[in-house]
Amino acid sequence: MGSKVCLISTVHPVFDTRIFYREAMTLSHSGYRVFLIASYNKESIVSGIKILPVSSRKGRIFRILIKGWQAFFRGIRINADIYHFHDPELIPMGIILKLLGKKVIYDVHENVSMQIYSKNWIPIILRRYIAEIFKFIEKIALSFFSGIIVAGEDIMRQTHFRRVSYKVTLLRNFPVVELTEKEVFPKPQNKIIFIYTGIISNDRGILEVIKAFKKIRSVNIRLILLGQFDSNNFKEKILRETQGCNNIKYIPSVSYQEMFDILAKCHVGLMCFKPTPNNIGALSGRNNKIYEYMQAGLAIIGSNFPLWEEFIKGNKIGITVNPYDPSQIKEAMEFFITNPIELDQMEKNAKLLSREFSWGKESEKLIELYKELLNEDKI
Repeated sequence: MGSKVCLISTVHPVFDTRIFYREAMTLSHSGYRVFLIASYNKESIVSGIKILPVSSRKGRIFRILIKGWQAFFRGIRINADIYHFHDPELIPMGIILKLLGKKVIYDVHENVSMQIYSKNWIPIILRRYIAEIFKFIEKIALSFFSGIIVAGEDIMRQTHFRRVSYKVTLLRNFPVVELTEKEVFPKPQNKIIFIYTGIISNDRGILEVIKAFKKIRSVNIRLILLGQFDSNNFKEKILRETQGCNNIKYIPSVSYQEMFDILAKCHVGLMCFKPTPNNIGALSGRNNKIYEYMQAGLAIIGSNFPLWEEFIKGNKIGITVNPYDPSQIKEAMEFFITNPIELDQMEKNAKLLSREFSWGKESEKLIELYKELLNEDKI
């Protein structure tokens, strides 16, 4: 029997692309006995991964004060060889596990201290102080953990991560090609379909995208929003904005394969993020969207941040815009509607470029880390 490993998240959905489809499945296929503790409706085994549910009840206070400790006590009963947690609010749990003699991995999905600056529920005057307090706590905590995984190079470049660089592994959110090996060309010809996937929030420029789309007079277009809203207030706002728009469709989160099936039928992927500190660094490897868009053969409309512009325009896979300006987003959409030859070429460029970004080599680094922590040559 392989070593037991326990992945834990109280924030992300159980079938989170990074946690389940990349890391948990990689570990399971490599012979580990994988347990995943996350919000779910029942205890299950999916693709060989044992899912142990914690409460699905929503609410930030409940999640931090109650749900994290539910996960901790479920996890400790497993007596795993490695505990691998995915949320910054679980740092205290990770430290306790380490003090109990367990091997613990901290998996950092976002540049959290920078992300705090765009948290609407935190008063603006307090965000800088809270960001610095979190950075200090994280700095102390990093010394406890057996291994640290980061999703982006921008996270690695932070001073407190550089100080423990010997135990930091970069695992970027590249697509799992094996799950989506299907032809994506030719695209549907009867209409142009624009799509956004992921967390639906104000800082992702969703409202500006909708305003731009509503101004286009062409009837042969469609806009899909696929994902979860970050709050009920923003959901209500978007639903009001799209009321009566028959060519705008909202699809709740779906499985990785279902998402790719939908992407494969679309033409243009939207990434009109606003320039928050966390968003600007998203193309350092941790943004799922652009890599999945490229793999599905989509052209891109992205924000005009310098590094994004260099990547998108430099590789001739799309257009960049000011994310605050619906008129620029509208012009970019109209370019693709009225220039099918250029659209087709950018779609093909994106698909070709996607071959350079796959989870395969990243997964090898994950397995090497686990072997190193367990002092194993093989499982």
